[in-house]
Amino acid sequence: MFGIIAGLLTTISAMPQALKTIRTRDVSGLSLLMYTCLVVGQILWLIHGLIILDPGLILSNIVSLIINGIILFMLLKYQTKRDRNK
Repeated sequence: MFGIIAGLLTTISAMPQALKTIRTRDVSGLSLLMYTCLVVGQILWLIHGLIILDPGLILSNIVSLIINGIILFMLLKYQTKRDRNK
């Protein structure tokens, strides 16, 4: 039960940032290194969940990967655009 609650809270914690980034397309305050490490870590947690067949770990990391993957994609897209315009 604790794992499911922890997974739910950590998964939804990224939603406000994702929604703000999608709405404003402003990535100036976000760290590319941090989101890269976060997404790679979530991929590893997902693999671990698949190995031990833990549905809570699998589901929470799939959803987190989608949310944080969107932020990482936007970071790469808009940071590159901003750097070209300098």
